[in-house]
Amino acid sequence: MISPEVSAERQVTFRLLAPKAEQVQLNSGGDIPGIGAGQGRALTKAENGVWETTVGPLPPGAYRYSFLVDGVTVVDPRNPKTSESNENTWSLVQVPGADWLDTRDVPHGAVAQVTYWASTLKRFRRLHVYTPPGYESGERAGTPSSTSCTGPSTRTIPGAPSAAPGSSWTT
Repeated sequence: MISPEVSAERQVTFRLLAPKAEQVQLNSGGDIPGIGAGQGRALTKAENGVWETTVGPLPPGAYRYSFLVDGVTVVDPRNPKTSESNENTWSLVQVPGADWLDTRDVPHGAVAQVTYWASTLKRFRRLHVYTPPGYESGERAGTPSSTSCTGPSTRTIPGAPSAAPGSSWTT
């Protein structure tokens, strides 16, 4: 069973094996056209216990989604791609065809994920640091990197600009 499955026509089929479920719905948080935030799209159950729905065609891009199974939100267990927001984890599907999103045979930089303690929130937060191609090997020493962090924090991160608590910063 494949889920999600993106066709050449940019239609996306979502499937979930839940033979004992009474009701399954596709939620998108407003990402998927036609399925607004707080709305959902019912999946149809086949005799083998697989629930399915197809949407689209969709414009090229990345779309977040989850399933609502008998009132419980779950990510797609067949899809390892996820997107995290402040309090939610979503499954992620990419519809190819966007120049800015599709992988190309060009030099790529690196994105490092750094975890730090946010004392104002009393929990760990995540920070992403982008470095351009050749930076790690020393070929581009002195080249600036891009760092972003959102949300409240009073922790000073070496090399990052200071920001007032509760604000966001990007370099």
